[in-house]
Amino acid sequence: MPLFDCTLWEYFKNSETQIPKRQIPMAIRFKIFEKVLSGLEEIQKRGFRHLDIKPGNIMLKTVDGSKTGNWNEQDLVIIDFGVGGRNDQKTGLAGTPGFASPEQLIGDSHQKSDNFSFGKLMILIFCDWPTSWNIMYQPVKHSERRNIHFNLRFKTIVERLVRVSS
Repeated sequence: MPLFDCTLWEYFKNSETQIPKRQIPMAIRFKIFEKVLSGLEEIQKRGFRHLDIKPGNIMLKTVDGSKTGNWNEQDLVIIDFGVGGRNDQKTGLAGTPGFASPEQLIGDSHQKSDNFSFGKLMILIFCDWPTSWNIMYQPVKHSERRNIHFNLRFKTIVERLVRVSS
């Protein structure tokens, strides 16, 4: 089993706290997005729910093997399946507040509940660290809108998300 160097949480947080800051290019952010989406599609295709999709449950391998290095653009896995299970299984666990879907917080999760968490994760992937936290926990200010990174490929991504959720 391969060893991974850091969580997605650490990868983004460390990029902001390094001096000088390490800018994560949008192309890398899209690769991360696509890898996580592919993993989530596979989980759902096999009839499972994860129910705790968050940056701390995604592991990366870096080029230099450190928590502060650049992602190797290949190795990324979703970990910690302790909350979810098969579609017909009720674990009684609700996931992480802030990422959990409303229905799973009241004990009525389903296979597509992970899509809500993935939407929250998208904010962290496509925004810089401070902006992503402001977006998730406060209304977006007009001055912050310019910090939200979108790409022309966004339309294709949204269409793919719609296919996954239908």
